[in-house]
Amino acid sequence: MSTASRGQSHVVGVALLLAITIISMSVLTMSVGTLIDAGQSRDEHERVGTALERLNDPSSPDRTSLTATIGTISTAPREITVSTSTGADYRFETTAIVYTNGHHRVSTLCGAVISGQPGNAWFRSTPRVFSPESASVRLIRLTAISTSGFDRLQGAHTFNRQRSRTHHSHDTLTGSLSIETATPGPFERFFRARGYAPSREDPDSDGIPSVSVSFTQKRRTILMIRNITVEDLS
Repeated sequence: MSTASRGQSHVVGVALLLAITIISMSVLTMSVGTLIDAGQSRDEHERVGTALERLNDPSSPDRTSLTATIGTISTAPREITVSTSTGADYRFETTAIVYTNGHHRVSTLCGAVISGQPGNAWFRSTPRVFSPESASVRLIRLTAISTSGFDRLQGAHTFNRQRSRTHHSHDTLTGSLSIETATPGPFERFFRARGYAPSREDPDSDGIPSVSVSFTQKRRTILMIRNITVEDLS
């Protein structure tokens, strides 16, 4: 090989090595950026989940802050129904507060905080809906949330919580409870673990299922409703 050919091959080799280095650095930069973005998404998901847990915790302050710079916070109307053998039926309009960011999702409904998408969701914190069916007094605790000042939010916000309670007591009662939810799986597992046989239905045909359970043993029943109004002060 002539000197000129060897020199030309050397230049080509250096150019190829430089191109490979640039491509490798670009791929590495993109990978690091993707990892940072994924970490930030997980961190925000965790912060929102903690804020929703504080919302349901009676001992937490009534004013709290919530920041969603990557994902979005939205609301969805839901319905909770208690039907009784006495004919005294109770229907509560409530609101699910939902945070979404790609495949990250966390929401609160009926006192529970739920992580994961519909079809693959779990309780981050469980509701205190029912005492076990074997208890001498059946206590049904329901949390109904209403919101004021927001439907869809991003950025930093400060929320104020107002609370009230109502009670209904019956000496002997049978009946059923139905909770409308986009994530029925965790509620079904929750009730099944407490000795109930949950069923899934869509009574109003709106595409959002309801998880229903029946309480068939006659016993004294106390229905306690915790009403929470969440106002965006930002």
